[in-house]
Amino acid sequence: MTEFLNITFAILFIYFAICILYIFVFSFASFFFHPIEITKKNISNKFAILIPSYREDDVIDDSVDSLISQSYSNINYDIHVISDSMLTETNERLIRKRINLHEVKFENSSKAKSLKYVSKILHNYDYVIILDADNIVPYNYIEDINSFVSETGCIALQTHRQSKNINNNISYMDSVIEEMNNSIYRKGHNAINISSSIIGSGVALDYKWFIENVQNLESTGEDKEIEELLLKQNHFIYYNEDIIFKDEKVSNKKSIKYQRRRWIGTQFNLLKLLLLNLLSVIKKGNINYIIKIIETIILPKSLLIGFLAITTLIITIISPIFSIVWWGMLILLLASLYVAIPKYLRDKRLIIALSNLPHYFMMMFVNLFKIKSANKSFIHTQHGD
Repeated sequence: MTEFLNITFAILFIYFAICILYIFVFSFASFFFHPIEITKKNISNKFAILIPSYREDDVIDDSVDSLISQSYSNINYDIHVISDSMLTETNERLIRKRINLHEVKFENSSKAKSLKYVSKILHNYDYVIILDADNIVPYNYIEDINSFVSETGCIALQTHRQSKNINNNISYMDSVIEEMNNSIYRKGHNAINISSSIIGSGVALDYKWFIENVQNLESTGEDKEIEELLLKQNHFIYYNEDIIFKDEKVSNKKSIKYQRRRWIGTQFNLLKLLLLNLLSVIKKGNINYIIKIIETIILPKSLLIGFLAITTLIITIISPIFSIVWWGMLILLLASLYVAIPKYLRDKRLIIALSNLPHYFMMMFVNLFKIKSANKSFIHTQHGD
């Protein structure tokens, strides 16, 4: 029995050490991130703005209005709203605006299906920008993206997603987690020449690459499939924290429960896909792909903190002296996550949010047993009041 416990704790120690080292390295690397300096060029790329919209009647107008009013010449970009199961009055209202409306109704809806559908209609663009229906972009958003892609010639650019609403503890915690991920998986990665992680919106992709690869998207985690394809093909993913857009954060417990369930399901699907290519990417020396595999084995933060804290308490009871190392790991993890939070979010709300950590842990723990249901169907996150 003692030998079994020793082996179990050794395996857990190695796993937690890998996760914490990863978070520590990239969290502190984010302090050395410097966005690429952009000089405006006399180049005007043509953009297709794609907005898959499943029952987003409450928020789509604000998103479209922010895109219509851009500093970038409107002859150089088109807005494509893929309206899935939205109300007739919403569609009629949108048609009167300067957009292209594509009405669809899939049996099992997903962003991947909407993107695949609209890709067959598009033509003569240089880049596509994928946004969510609740996203609000500033006046110079497309102009800044144009300057960046003209300067770098990049295939993929992830822009900086920030919260547009922090109205309670749930939306605050969601914002904190978002900015932690921006620091660790985007700024930290790019700071040491590793590809940025992609999120579900605010990503600009080379048009030809998008058209050639979009038909390969199958799951409800289309953003992770896009990232996997980019990394497998050795395309570097840039991140620019100065190109900001706003995103609505969930503000009720039911929404965040289903959203996190979808995310966990996506993470497990991605891990299976990544591991299938492990040997081939090692042979090719594809460092970005290998880094992504390590990133994907890391548990969501609430689960990582919870399981590490529980394990540390158990070891403290069994062997107080040996537990010193575990307490050190727990403190290092918390410190690494804390420094990844931007200063504007470090206030008394963080203490209140931390008091809810046991609730988040239990919610995520229960979600681990409902991954299959998350992978079988699209889980919609309701936006708007």
